[in-house]
Amino acid sequence: MANGESHVLALPFPAQGHVIPLMELAHCLVEHGVKVTFVNTEVNHGRILGALDDASHGGELGGVDMVSISDGLGHGDDRSDLGRLTESLLSAMPSELEKLVGRINASASAAGGGGREVTWMVADVNMAWAFPVAKKLGLRVAGFCPSSAAMFVTRIRIPELVEELIGDQETKARAIVLRDAASLAVGDGGSSRRNLTRFLDLIRS
Repeated sequence: MANGESHVLALPFPAQGHVIPLMELAHCLVEHGVKVTFVNTEVNHGRILGALDDASHGGELGGVDMVSISDGLGHGDDRSDLGRLTESLLSAMPSELEKLVGRINASASAAGGGGREVTWMVADVNMAWAFPVAKKLGLRVAGFCPSSAAMFVTRIRIPELVEELIGDQETKARAIVLRDAASLAVGDGGSSRRNLTRFLDLIRS
């Protein structure tokens, strides 16, 4: 598809260190003629617009269309609780995202040749629930990892590191302690257990 016809929906995880890297990618895409709509939570959207001068409050930032959807939490809820935030995102955002794409595409169709329907979704890998939504809507998808290349390489090499260390008795003893601590962390009632359950449900769906 030609750049003049492409329209990417960018969806970051709403936490520090996730929004800005994806925004930088969005600007790169715009520079190459791709239309980008950047989807923030309502809270983050308000913060961004509030930090801009009055001339930039038209819902656009450097050629990137800025829109928002609800994260499912109330106005006074603590969004620094990542367990609760993630649970709310999984519950509230899929339907909101689907409706947003529907509105954008309906508006593009009404505009005739002057509008572009959404063709791609680029989502933070921590927002993997969005990929089934994109598939349902017929969008092509790409996962975006905001961490550094060094962190990414470290993660994919973890199995090799484990194999190298497994023969060391001291390391093995420490691993047993960490295993027991992890078991307690995911016990009944803990946010880690809820997140794990949600993740498993997502994998099975």
